[in-house]
Amino acid sequence: METNNKVKASETSLNQIFDKVVENGEPLVIDAENQSFVILTEEDWRGLQETLYLCSQPGFLDRFKKAIESPEVYDASDLGLF
Repeated sequence: METNNKVKASETSLNQIFDKVVENGEPLVIDAENQSFVILTEEDWRGLQETLYLCSQPGFLDRFKKAIESPEVYDASDLGLF
């Protein structure tokens, strides 16, 4: 993540944090006293969860790579998702 996407927790209100995440379209790192946190939109969170799920399916990444390399050979049903 880029350094311009960092704020100090003590210097920013929650509304300002949420506005910055929506405006930038990127997660925001918040530096607190003892640790850092990442704020992202629900849409981004759901997308990450979906990506993690798909990547955890046996053989998915291999099938996906083959589909990207030869799009005319594969259709979506070849990915084993349907």
